[in-house]
Amino acid sequence: MKPILTYVYLFNHKFAISAYVSFGCLAALYLYIFAYRHLKREGVSTGKILITSFWVIISFFVGARLLYGILYIGKIIETPSRLFQIKLVGFALYGGLGGAVSTWYYICTRYKLDFFRITDAIVPHLGVSAAIAKLGCFFNGCCYGVATTMPWGVAFENADKNPFKNVFGNNPFTNILFNSPTILRHPAQLYEVFFALLSAVIAALLLRKKVKRGIASAVFLIIYSIGRFISFLFRDFPEATFVSNIIRGPVVYGGVVILCSLYIRRVTVTWKK
Repeated sequence: MKPILTYVYLFNHKFAISAYVSFGCLAALYLYIFAYRHLKREGVSTGKILITSFWVIISFFVGARLLYGILYIGKIIETPSRLFQIKLVGFALYGGLGGAVSTWYYICTRYKLDFFRITDAIVPHLGVSAAIAKLGCFFNGCCYGVATTMPWGVAFENADKNPFKNVFGNNPFTNILFNSPTILRHPAQLYEVFFALLSAVIAALLLRKKVKRGIASAVFLIIYSIGRFISFLFRDFPEATFVSNIIRGPVVYGGVVILCSLYIRRVTVTWKK
């Protein structure tokens, strides 16, 4: 499929925005609206919410870029500027989540807010937000999967560009001489959409059952991390190395699952006592 672009008009000029950017902005707006509502219910002023949002967003991008730097340390050493480029590329989601959650915990402590209770209320919306962002990746043609023969395979134009066509252009002449067979790939982005929504639904159901504070957030992260790992097995990472795949998959996702499982066990045992 071809990447989808959104066109906007600003000062009488037409600008093209990729689906990755437009859906990412939509996902961020969706999450902000519901986070704002929950914080207002806690009595937090609009000014403090704006300050909180600013620092959480900054922490997200810094954490995401730092984990990306660790995963691709070889390329960063070759071109250090990649770590500091101001572009919406070169990020690792869980690094961003780690940075955002750390800042969010500090702010909750500073404002004397119940971190676990508010986070539990927000995580279902986080799942929906993640699903919206991944739909943007699908329509943009990035974050695609490895080749497959499954009937639901998708041909992504960005995945298999013919180098000859890049040089001589996409025209009838190059199509005849340098045409290559269509490669169908796993729509790994849609797998992540499914697990994000599944995590959101289960977290919402747990909230309705009024489970112990923090349980809904922990279960959300467990399911989402397992889903990310499953999707990771079908993802195509052209620039990744064996070490970066080990860090990205078993270490990061496995570490989150273990930590959240230990938290649930501790809270459950304490609750029973």
